[in-house]
Amino acid sequence: MHNTARIELHLHLDGSLNIRWAYEKSLQRGVIPADYTFSDYYSMLFENNILPHAQSITKFDLTCSILQLYEDLEEATYDLVRRLHELGLWYAEIRFASQQHRKQGLTQKEVLQAVIDGAARGMRDFPDIRIGIINCMMHKGENAAANWEENLETIAVTKELLGKGAVGIDLAGFENNGDFNDYGPLIRMAKEAGIPVRSPATLAKWVWANMFPQR
Repeated sequence: MHNTARIELHLHLDGSLNIRWAYEKSLQRGVIPADYTFSDYYSMLFENNILPHAQSITKFDLTCSILQLYEDLEEATYDLVRRLHELGLWYAEIRFASQQHRKQGLTQKEVLQAVIDGAARGMRDFPDIRIGIINCMMHKGENAAANWEENLETIAVTKELLGKGAVGIDLAGFENNGDFNDYGPLIRMAKEAGIPVRSPATLAKWVWANMFPQR
């Protein structure tokens, strides 16, 4: 019998929160009214009918709103690593965008460090799993100019923490508007800085070569 590696290569931190934790944290942080029940909160996140993509992607705004402090980012990442370990995964890459978590004054570097710290704590407690963090640039507005400076900072902090928990960079956001060719210069900057730009076609090969050479 051959052993099979269970890996996850495209997992959104803000889309993978423990919903009970997210509800309680939303109450603590004043994100939802104090009289909201868990059922009310659940209904805000989940719809019985399939929503248009432009509407469904706004659900991330709600989960991002409770990931604005170091302790919340670190705790949410740790909890995700714990749950992945319980599912029997060997390796996972958790993706998020550091620029989405600065509403309470954190810098992008502090945000990325918080997520890396949560993953590191998880790997210490659950040594059978390895975690890499992908930091995403964001597509906002009609073109890349809408948040060019924020994306430049994303490249810079990812470069600084590459190999210290960060494993690559990507681009996220609402893909149904704007010209994505505008992001070519940013992608080239990231590659020239030595940052892997993640794509499913190359990811599995990298994981096996770098994380599980003995298997």
